[in-house]
Amino acid sequence: MSSKTEPLAAPGAGLPAVEGWLARHVIFPRFVRKTTTAEAVDRFVADGRWIVERVRALEPERQRTRVRIERLRGMEDSSREWSPLMVVEHLLITGPAMLGAARSLSAGVVPGRAVSTAAVKPKGEAGAELLEEFGRLLDGYPAAVAALTFPTKPKFPHPWFGPLDARRWVVLNAFHQALHRRQLERIVAAK
Repeated sequence: MSSKTEPLAAPGAGLPAVEGWLARHVIFPRFVRKTTTAEAVDRFVADGRWIVERVRALEPERQRTRVRIERLRGMEDSSREWSPLMVVEHLLITGPAMLGAARSLSAGVVPGRAVSTAAVKPKGEAGAELLEEFGRLLDGYPAAVAALTFPTKPKFPHPWFGPLDARRWVVLNAFHQALHRRQLERIVAAK
């Protein structure tokens, strides 16, 4: 158990070695096998709507207040002291980026820029307007994914999960957002 005052690991430090190996070779591959593309889209949208409703229900000050929680399995240490709006800000960075990777791969093009977990951390400076922007992402997500094809090649690497094809990037988006839903549940439950 860590204290509320000890420093957090640097952004991009990754997961503990065994946890990272399990996520890459067991947990995420199992999720991919058991989840259809349609189920991934439905889960992404449902979790996203839950996140919007939960953050919107908070007082504005609570929306912006950082809360340190215990690290969740699958989450970097640097991500455990965020406000509810920082969770939304992060999802507005990663959701479109993962969709963009899937869109490029669907067109047979490998994105030219490597993925960095450090580069997708929220700054915590945005306000409640993020909820509207996130709602628009959720509204358009099913049609955006429906427009894709899912060839098994080319692939584009994620730093934790290795080379992923277009479908796996869509499934990863749902997998990732579910983790941040659990993060938000803990932030909101903290006193």
